[in-house]
Amino acid sequence: MAKIPKINGDYLIGSDGKDYLSGGDYNDYLTGNAGKDTLIGGAGNDYLRGGDGKDYLSGGFGNDYLRGDAGKDTLIGGSGNDCLFGDAGNDCLNGGSGNDTLIGGDGKDTLNGGSGNDYLNGGSGNDYLNGGSGNDYLNGGSGNDYLSGGSGSDTLIGGTGNDTLIGGQGLILICHSSKDTLEGEESIYGPRDILTGGTGADTFVLGKNGDITEIDYIGKDNPGDTTITDFNRAEGDKVQLGGSINGYTVNYSNLSGTSALDTALYYKGDLIAVFQDDTSFSLKLDTIFQAELDTLA
Repeated sequence: MAKIPKINGDYLIGSDGKDYLSGGDYNDYLTGNAGKDTLIGGAGNDYLRGGDGKDYLSGGFGNDYLRGDAGKDTLIGGSGNDCLFGDAGNDCLNGGSGNDTLIGGDGKDTLNGGSGNDYLNGGSGNDYLNGGSGNDYLNGGSGNDYLSGGSGSDTLIGGTGNDTLIGGQGLILICHSSKDTLEGEESIYGPRDILTGGTGADTFVLGKNGDITEIDYIGKDNPGDTTITDFNRAEGDKVQLGGSINGYTVNYSNLSGTSALDTALYYKGDLIAVFQDDTSFSLKLDTIFQAELDTLA
């Protein structure tokens, strides 16, 4: 995570108009003030602050700190371990390469982590978060957010609101106090996904969009399964599966969590999900099958 750098280069302060500020090879301080400004950090560990208005901030090389302030801002970290803070307004934050920290703040923000192990927090508003490659941590914050982990072993937390969480490979998906949809999209490629719905009526989608054609490649040559930690029928939780009930079976054994029995869900003999410390799951009562959804479409 980038910290506010120690300045040993240029101090450039814009006016209330449309400014273009460009730093040099050292650690520069650039602030645009009001107006539609463009700030380019260049080399070094730079501090860029847009001020009010619709600003464009690019950190360039180094471990940079970028803050948009009010207005619809675009922040690009570039290379290095950068910290990007959108603040107020509907902002677009791109981390680039490196292990970056992206915080949207108020407004409807778009956060793209890029490569590296990134931390993304949407803040308030209906935000879009994309982790990109690397082992990322995504938190939607308040609002109805869309979180996509990308590749790597990621942690996704929906926060408050009706959120959509899309898995990548080897994910931990967590939602809180809302009606959320969680999709372990690529869990069946091998890595294990952990799905935690939290309170509220959650839908756990197994396979790629619950499509039976995307489930039938699970098997002994590429093992992997999904662990659901808090399935609760009383809260209205459902599991979406591909096809029809034919081919699915369950049994009970201790596979995960405490010493309590778990429900193991199989498709054509291959393990696809474990309901941790729970034996209440029922194929007849708790599932939505893709074939049924296709009939209703």
